Amino acid sequence: MAVDGMVGRGIFSTLGVVISIAGQWAWLSFLAAGLVALASGYSYSKLAEKYGEGGEAFTFLSKIHKDGFAGSLSWVLILGHILTNSIYASPSAPTSRMCLISARGCPGPR
Repeated sequence: MAVDGMVGRGIFSTLGVVISIAGQWAWLSFLAAGLVALASGYSYSKLAEKYGEGGEAFTFLSKIHKDGFAGSLSWVLILGHILTNSIYASPSAPTSRMCLISARGCPGPR
C-alpha cells in the first residue's frame, strides 16, 4: 500500500504539477523525495526490528509509553493523510468539475 501511494499516486498523479513548479529541477525534487523515503523506510524497518512489530509512528511511540504524544501525533497523521489525498486529487479536479457541472456528462474513452 505504501509503494502504491508513493509511486502510483505520488509520482504519476503529481508529475505535471511538480514539473510546472520546479521546471528543469523536477528531477532533483524526485531525487530528494526518494532519499527521504529511503531514510524513512530504513528507520521504520529498524524500529520494527527492535520492537518486533511494524507500524507507523503512533505504534512506536506507544511502545515507549508516550501515549499522550502518540495520541496527539495521530491527529497530525490524520490531517497529513487528508492533505496528501487532496494533493493526489488536484490534477484530476478540472475533469471532475466538468463531469459534475456538464449536462453531457463525463468524456468517455476515444
